Amino acid sequence: MIKGLLNSILILIVFSSVALGQNNDLKLAEYYLQNQEYDKALSYYEKVYPSFKSKRVYEGYFETLVALKDFKEAEKLVKKQIKQEPFDYEYKIDLAELFEVTQREDKATELYQELISELTPSANNYISLANAFKNKGKNKLALQVLEEGRRKLKKETTLNFQFAEIYAIEGDWNKVIDEYLDLLDINKSYKRSVEVMLSRYLKIGTEDENENSTAYLQQKLLEYSQKSPNKVIYPELLQWLFVQKKQFGIALRYVKSIDKKTDARGLKVMEFANIAKTNFDYGTARQCYEYVMEFGENHPYYEDAKAEYLNTAYLEIQRANVVDSTQVYKLISEYEQQYQKLKNNRSRFRMVIELTTLYAYYSDQAALAIKILETEKGNGAYTLQQIGLLKIQLGDIYVLYGDIWEASLLYMQVDKMFKNDPIGHEAKFKSARVLYYSGEFALAKSQLDVLKASTSKLIANDAMRLSLLIQDNTGLDSVTTAMELYAAADLLIQQHKYQEAQSKFDSLGLLFPFHGIADEVLMLKAEMKMKQHKWQEAIDYYLKIYNSHGKDILADDALFKTAEIYYNILNDKEKAAEYYKKILFEYSGSLFVVEARKKFREIKGNSNVEFNKDKTLEEKFTEGETP
Repeated sequence: MIKGLLNSILILIVFSSVALGQNNDLKLAEYYLQNQEYDKALSYYEKVYPSFKSKRVYEGYFETLVALKDFKEAEKLVKKQIKQEPFDYEYKIDLAELFEVTQREDKATELYQELISELTPSANNYISLANAFKNKGKNKLALQVLEEGRRKLKKETTLNFQFAEIYAIEGDWNKVIDEYLDLLDINKSYKRSVEVMLSRYLKIGTEDENENSTAYLQQKLLEYSQKSPNKVIYPELLQWLFVQKKQFGIALRYVKSIDKKTDARGLKVMEFANIAKTNFDYGTARQCYEYVMEFGENHPYYEDAKAEYLNTAYLEIQRANVVDSTQVYKLISEYEQQYQKLKNNRSRFRMVIELTTLYAYYSDQAALAIKILETEKGNGAYTLQQIGLLKIQLGDIYVLYGDIWEASLLYMQVDKMFKNDPIGHEAKFKSARVLYYSGEFALAKSQLDVLKASTSKLIANDAMRLSLLIQDNTGLDSVTTAMELYAAADLLIQQHKYQEAQSKFDSLGLLFPFHGIADEVLMLKAEMKMKQHKWQEAIDYYLKIYNSHGKDILADDALFKTAEIYYNILNDKEKAAEYYKKILFEYSGSLFVVEARKKFREIKGNSNVEFNKDKTLEEKFTEGETP
């Protein structure tokens, strides 16, 4: 028994050694083929092929023989393979191509037509042969197969996807569009698939968009809409097309048409408004809400539309480069009217937050905001979480108003209410900031260090950054004057007292010209300019951090914020891509890499962009890859 077991192990070892040897021979054959050293490749393929007649081995062997112009051996090889796998069309196509190379075009044509004529009529057979021709670059023959299939199968199958794929390879985009629209005319369930393919082929909404073809698509959709006015799919596709192109105002026309055709009573328009708002097209979003409000105050979506209309105008003010005070006071008046009408409506909470923000931060009426919030936090109709958030809002406005200790009291109340909740963590962080503003750096740091383990990534990161700031600028020095000036400037910025903050910065620069806090001062100055909506000045400060403190901890943060200003505010996507790219290549360990890569690929319209250098041949061998 033991002897038999030993024999089995020995046999297994021998077979494993043979298999390993063949695998190495194949790797070398493919390596030499890739490097066009055909004589060397041939010697290894001749060793491997007799016992390893896979398609992969065959293809390399066949390519090597053709490259060496050994057509006689190549013909023998392909005929052997056909005998072994008679139903694989690609081998017969290889034989026909060999006939073409050796000036036997008639035999090649005869073999191609034989392949087509002998097909048993079924969708799978026509698709398989068409794919075989397509894989060999014989698109005209692939189309001939599909046309034969369409003629024979008639209504059994459409073959539209297959036709479209070949037309796409040929660059005949209008025919691609025709195929997809004909398919949808028969079966609208393919709508999502068609959208994905059209977006990919026509690059809709990117710099490389095929504008002539998208114009053709638009025209064809309009024609189909007129031909079938009761079908919703065509206005839906027109809406989709203009959303891809970021032309939300035009898309709205078709959304209204869909809404009417489906008797949605404004619901489709409300849904579309969220798309426009998310893409910062506040004008179109407001038109959507106005359209719904025109149905009247008794309409089921009226109050939601009104609340969303006000929220859109509020967001527009927050994002504006220059805030128009007339516009702010007009919006406040609208908020006040709606706020008085609402009792315990679910929109009331958000409206209170937005109205008090407008009072405190945009119209210099912090006292009025405090009065409203003091009343609202006692409203028993709110949930505990909403009351917690109202208290945080009230605390923030007390900071703005100059009463940081009243703010601290509110933050501590919320911290106690929500010990293990993100709301509590946010309150604890703000409480620590109050201590930092007042120069209680050691106490502030002890609270911040607790928050480093917060479940909220944003709070944890903010806490870590402020803790490090305090540690780096107070830890080794009992003199904390520089840090006190910095914290005072930070508080003044939160209170929108920008000139006074600048005075603190000037004092800091005069008293401590070579202090290690320099990069943090630049970052704070940039944030001040952001609050003032002075985007270019903010960018200048961020780039000073990158240029002067490129190896410090804030450099990647500064680059990312620069990119985000260009992307989200200045709408200069190419400039944004430039800075996202710097993060990817210069700060590969940054926390911002994932988001930077996503945005960079989105701008460039290519999900296959790679950022790693090619591996060396030595690395590939080391990692066991085929060189």
